[in-house]
Parts: sequence; structure tokens; C-alpha cells
Amino acid sequence: DIEAYQTGFATSAEAAGVWKRMRLWLGRNKGLAAAGTLLLTVVSAFTWKVIAEGRKASQALLRLKETAPTFAQRTRDELISGEFSSALKSIDFAIDLESTNSDYHALRGNVLQVLLRWPEAIAAYQTALQHGESTIAEDNLALTNNLSAMAKQEGEAKANGALFEALLRQGRQYEAMTFGKQLGAFWKDRKKDASALPELVRQLDAKLLPVPGTQVLMSKTEFTVGEWKLYLLAEGLPGWTQPSSSWTQRDDHPLVNINWHRAKEFCDWLSANTGKEWRLPTNAEWDAAVGNSAYPWGDHFPPKWDDGNYDILETGIEDPRKLGVDGIHGTAPVGSFKANALGFYDLGGNVWEWTWEPVDPKGGSRITRGGGWSYSLERISTAFRWVVKPGGAWENAGFRLVRKVGP
Repeated sequence: DIEAYQTGFATSAEAAGVWKRMRLWLGRNKGLAAAGTLLLTVVSAFTWKVIAEGRKASQALLRLKETAPTFAQRTRDELISGEFSSALKSIDFAIDLESTNSDYHALRGNVLQVLLRWPEAIAAYQTALQHGESTIAEDNLALTNNLSAMAKQEGEAKANGALFEALLRQGRQYEAMTFGKQLGAFWKDRKKDASALPELVRQLDAKLLPVPGTQVLMSKTEFTVGEWKLYLLAEGLPGWTQPSSSWTQRDDHPLVNINWHRAKEFCDWLSANTGKEWRLPTNAEWDAAVGNSAYPWGDHFPPKWDDGNYDILETGIEDPRKLGVDGIHGTAPVGSFKANALGFYDLGGNVWEWTWEPVDPKGGSRITRGGGWSYSLERISTAFRWVVKPGGAWENAGFRLVRKVGP
């Protein structure tokens, strides 16, 4: 016991417990105990950091997953623009973020379908149906199976032509337009209406008004569905179909679901066929047409029933029913409301209008003006500019034309 006491061990006389023996051990091994304490501290700190970083990573992943709908919408926009390869990259990213979304897999099938990668499209539609019900996936799975069989039995040209017709039936007219141009003789043999171009030019010329301080004449209304139909007839392009919105459009409604690229393509076609320079208005030309009042209808707020197509109530707040004091849900026929002092209609409300020049050379984003019929209050002032990517297309976006005439 004396030797044990002198060397730092427990004696038999004291009947030492666990804690006593542990203290004695620490006393005999001060260096080892200090190293162990340091190691424990480091491990604890590292573990806490790993947990904290893990939480941050989980939160970041959740935030990233919230962007999946944005990439899906980008896919739809790129399909309308005819950018099929970019659309595939966008929908793949959306699926990486949300792999069990049936709609995303069905949309991926649509992209692969127009890329003529039919076995992959079939697999995508099958995956969509595994994750939930989807009429789009079900219908297109049957269609793509038939197309694949037709290509083997009757040739690829026959199958491609059948896909073109199917896209039209489904209302996928912009995809059909881009896809059709790849069909060679099939596309070249389309029937053009020779009377449509002169009638279109007559209608467009009749609406032109001078814009003070500029070298252009501007259309007093937004470009309409009826005018777009004349363009399609003139070129033998697929017919116009109703947009997938909750309201019905007629020929006198503004054309919607049109992105900047499609609008420019039309302007280029019109210029080439008339020998005159047609384009979208620049931001400065649009400013000159709308004037310097606080709002497109004047300086008072809220707008009155005849000031424009907005979903704003008499109290100045947004109408949750999306009607507003004018009582119209969706787009209105062009020229339904009073014109401004220069004779231009709907420079505010109805649809956002694309302008011509890019905001920055690299990004290529464009300014849209006017504020659509259903947008937040801060976006409807005369001064507001909404900068968006030129490939975007939505049910509130349209355009109006200008024709250059010189000083």
C-alpha cells in the first residue's frame, strides 16, 4: 500500500471507486491525458463543424431544388424558340433537382421526341408514368411508339411527317415550325397563300402613326392574332392555335406567347418581302410614344375603367379575381380603351411589349415595356422597364411594330 501510494496507485485500505482510480490514472499520465483532452476537443469541434456544414449543405440543396420549376419553364421557352438542344440541358437539370416529378419527365420526352431520339423519348414517357398520372406522357408514349414502328416499316421521312402533323394537333405550333424546317422537301412543298402578304401589309400600314422626334412610324395597336394568321398563311406555316390560358383569344386580340427571337424573325421576313425596314421599337422610341406622364394613361392613380386593361380595383389594389375595374380577365381586343394624346392604344396594360436593342452585348437581355394586364402595381408606371431574356415567352408578352421612314 505504501508503494502504491507513493507511485500514484490506489491502496487496498481505501477501497477506491472508479472515479478515484480515474483521477489517479490522470495524475500518473498527465501528458497522455492532456493529449487525449486536446484530441477530444479537436474531434468535437470537427464533428460540430461537419454537422453545421451538413445543415448548410442541406439548406442549400433545398434552395437549389426550389429552382427546378425555373429550369422547367426555361425548357418550355427554349422549345418555343426552337432551341431543342438547350431545352434538353435545362430539363435534365430540373430532373436532377427533382427526379420524381412526372411532368418533368414528360417534358423531357417531348424534347427528345422533336430531337428524333425516339427510344430515349419512350423511356422518358415511361418514367413519367411510373412517377404519376400524365395524359401528356400517356398520349405521347403511344405516338412515339407508333412513329418508331413507322420509321422502320415506311421510312424516316414518313415518320417525321407524321410527327409534324401530330405536333400541330397538340397545339405545339412553334415546335412544329422549327421541326418542319428540318424536313427538306416536305417543308418546301408547303402551300403558300399569295394573297395573304398584301393583305397583311395593307392592315399594318393602315395602323402606322408618326412618333415625334424619331425616324419611325409606329403601329397604334399591338400586333394581333389575325395579323399573325396572315403571316402563317403567306408562308404556308402551321396554323395558329389557342394558347393554354383561361381565356379565349380572337383575331383582334394581341398575339401572346411570342418571344423576342420569333418577333425578330417575323420582322426580318416582313422587311425582306416588302423592301422596307420593319422592326420592334427601340426603348427610346417607345418612350417618345408613351410620353412623360407618371402612368401610360396619365398622372392619376388608380386607372379608370377606360384607361387600360389592368387587374386593379377602384381602391388601387390588385384584384384577386384578376378582373380589375374594366372587368376583363386576360387580354382584351386591341384598341378597346382610350388612346393617348398621340393616338396610340394599350401602351400600358394588355401585354408586355418587346423592344429592339439588347441591354448588354453579352447577355442579350431585352427590355419589355407597358406592363401586362396581370402584373404587380410597381411595374405599371411609365418609367418601369422589365429586363428579360429574349427566349422567354408567356401569355402576357406581345409586341408592336415600327417602320423606319427617315427624318
